Amino acid sequence: MIILIGAVVLLLAAGVCWAMLQNIQVQVVDLQLTTHKLMFPSQIKAARKAYLRGLLRDAYRQKLKRNGAIGLSIVAAIAAFIAVNIQFNTTVTTDVLSNQAFDAGVVLLMRNLAISVAAVAVITAVLLALSVASWQMQIQSAANADHDANDLYFTPQKLLTKQLLWRRELGLSFAALAVLLMLGGWAGWLPAPTIAAATKPAQTFQPATSSRKSDAATSSSAASSSTTSSSSWQRSDPNTQYPIDAMKEAKYAPESAVKSLTDADLASLYFLEYWALNGIEASEAGGYAQAGGYSYQVVKDERGVLTSGDTVMVMNESSATKGQTHLFYAIRNGDQVQFFNMYNSGIVITSFASQFGLNTINGHAAPSTAEIRDSTEPLAQLVTAFKSDAAFAITKANLTRGADLTY
Repeated sequence: MIILIGAVVLLLAAGVCWAMLQNIQVQVVDLQLTTHKLMFPSQIKAARKAYLRGLLRDAYRQKLKRNGAIGLSIVAAIAAFIAVNIQFNTTVTTDVLSNQAFDAGVVLLMRNLAISVAAVAVITAVLLALSVASWQMQIQSAANADHDANDLYFTPQKLLTKQLLWRRELGLSFAALAVLLMLGGWAGWLPAPTIAAATKPAQTFQPATSSRKSDAATSSSAASSSTTSSSSWQRSDPNTQYPIDAMKEAKYAPESAVKSLTDADLASLYFLEYWALNGIEASEAGGYAQAGGYSYQVVKDERGVLTSGDTVMVMNESSATKGQTHLFYAIRNGDQVQFFNMYNSGIVITSFASQFGLNTINGHAAPSTAEIRDSTEPLAQLVTAFKSDAAFAITKANLTRGADLTY
């Protein structure tokens, strides 16, 4: 949001500078019309432009600078077009998406490189253009000594000074915008590029907020995906209808893959599994994450009561009307994970166990409420089902981590 506000402010500043430059041109023409009453404004503009082109033609070095600025502006426009295309229209085939290190990382790198090329070209073009503008003011100021105030090519010194000032402000606005976007890309302030699998058309779907809506979504999903899976692995039974059933067909990942999971990896797996339990394909769930508003929090066992090694994580959703609400929490016990609904509670969590009725039995977290149906899953299976899917990279790039909670 901050980078968006900054970009809008700089664009508005550039618009003001451009308007002021146009106003100076109007003032010059109006001044000339007082002594050249038989000429039209367009004729005065054309004559003055021809005069300035003649001055530039005789100054070879300045002509090269001007042509260089024009060429770099074209390069910047092309690079900006490529960056925008990568940001919003990236299509990655299933074969490429099978390599999770490529789909998100390389696409993001390509976008940032395109933004950087555009930014460097803009900054260089601005420097060249301002150099030519400074030279033009000097040559016009010197020419004023040889021209009468009634001469068609005469420009009052006051207007020449203002013209150079607004040209500098215009150039600095564009240069600052270029730097802001370049830094925003490399610092991760810009949204992640949209990645869509070429083998699956884009879908729009609103998250279910009740069991009735969830059932409707499940039926719709079943009708549209009875023979294909959004994951990179294939179903062994083509008649499998529900995403959760298809997920359970996945093979087990090696133990090393489970041990290497980070908190961000776990949050992404939990997020995709939760929506699979609600009948939502991974591609759609990734779209939810990409739309923003989802975060996760790690529940820290600061008192050391979970001696069995259980870990707890909470998934949240934020909206303009409700603020932050809690969707569900996941308890990991070894290589198994269970999910528990939090029913969009907006409660401020200060002591997780006491507020959500968790007991500790033999070092294990023991919730007093029933888990989400069919939600006990081996992590090794979740890794195979989701980690190589395009939706996993999208989800991981867009889920944010909130402050840790106290168990």
